[in-house]
Amino acid sequence: MTPDRRPSLALLAVLQYDPRARARVVSALSREHELAMCSRWDELCRAVAERPVEGCVVDPYAPYGFVSLLALRRLRQRHPTLALIIYADFHGRELQLFHLGRLGANATIMAGRDDSPAALRRIVAAALAESVASVVATALRGCVPDAELQLIQWVVEHAHDRPRVRDLAVRFGSSPATLNARLRTARLPTARRLLIWGRLLRGAQWLEDRGRTVDGIAYQLGYANGAGFRRALRRCADVTPMQVAGSGGLQMVLDEFVRTAIADGDERCPRWRRTRPQRWPPSHEPAAAAH
Repeated sequence: MTPDRRPSLALLAVLQYDPRARARVVSALSREHELAMCSRWDELCRAVAERPVEGCVVDPYAPYGFVSLLALRRLRQRHPTLALIIYADFHGRELQLFHLGRLGANATIMAGRDDSPAALRRIVAAALAESVASVVATALRGCVPDAELQLIQWVVEHAHDRPRVRDLAVRFGSSPATLNARLRTARLPTARRLLIWGRLLRGAQWLEDRGRTVDGIAYQLGYANGAGFRRALRRCADVTPMQVAGSGGLQMVLDEFVRTAIADGDERCPRWRRTRPQRWPPSHEPAAAAH
């Protein structure tokens, strides 16, 4: 099967009232993502609850029907892996940027300033990656030192960029040898092994989406084909893509990462529990993911 070469294939729910900004979103993102265009806040919330939405692009400052910070916070609490992107005119509302950052928005886009098509695509891609990385970081907080936790989060967040050990070392201001020594001290896998786990954790989240294929996920993560991704999952987590897609997703692979990659399966690491239902019943075989 030919790998799916579209960069992300995420389903995004969009609530944008301004016609010009709405057109920019469609023009910039419709070739790389599936867009669920919403006209009201309750429609967006229903889409997130009922469909495999990975990210939201929201304008909370409509001339009518403002979306409150409380409503945005509730959305974030109910769907912690959801990428929340605020795209709005912040003229006269600059203080809101601070509040949006505190409630956990993954990105803010200022209409008319940083909303070129290239910027929109870049910001949305980064936000989609960050939302998964933040869940991993939350699950590991308390059993991994803060500095190394930031490193793991970066690895997951940039898995789709296919970083190498040298890139990771440069990002954290050290040589590959020094970085590996630091990881050994923290009782963590080598940098090369962490990069593999970063890909597997991102891939596990994507496998929850029944619309993706194993070959497509493998290509996006830098594998030559689906067989390479399958081997990595089997070797590191002792599971198949079908098992991950049907029952567990990110939770399954994250639990295995804690058990096998962090020294002695550190008991201080809390097991992350899903806060939203599986996207389809476990008994339903996700045919698309089986290819």
